[in-house]
Amino acid sequence: MAAKKKRAKKKATKKKAAKKKAALKRSVWDDLAAGEDVDLTRENPLLGMLFRHAWRQGMSISQLAKSLGVTPGYISQMRSGHRLIKHISDEFADRAAEFLGVPRSVVLLAAGRVREEDFLPADEPVEHQIDLGIETLLRDPRYAPLAPPRVAEFDYETKLLILRLYEDASGKSFLGKRITADEAAELIKRLSSD
Repeated sequence: MAAKKKRAKKKATKKKAAKKKAALKRSVWDDLAAGEDVDLTRENPLLGMLFRHAWRQGMSISQLAKSLGVTPGYISQMRSGHRLIKHISDEFADRAAEFLGVPRSVVLLAAGRVREEDFLPADEPVEHQIDLGIETLLRDPRYAPLAPPRVAEFDYETKLLILRLYEDASGKSFLGKRITADEAAELIKRLSSD
């Protein structure tokens, strides 16, 4: 009886491994072709923009890579996380901007090379704005009890996350309206066509 259970467990493990291997072989293109709802921005906004645009053009991953001046392996490394997208070269950023028909700054924003804080007024450091937002949170009778103890002593990345959550919950804005890379591209296209 124990041997039978052991064989069944081994068979289930092999089946699970085969399923996982098959899922890894499927590309974003396969999922799109099958009509599946694919969240292309899950991995990175820039990859999502590039994949969506290439799919709409009827391009393969190889054709996309050629348009960007890289190999399909390069794209695969970006997708798997072996190559950090925020470390794209200037040449890659330029080619991606040309391919997408957007300004280079949109590509850099989507890649994470620049942050939304980089677009805030230079006269007031973002750290100061974050601190003011956290102070407001701590005075808010509705949300202050939900704030972590000693939140004002946290590092700025953590405070920014908490402040963004507070902005979403309260409807208040401390760092300006956030927009996605796609929204930024659309806005810039609209402004440049006027």
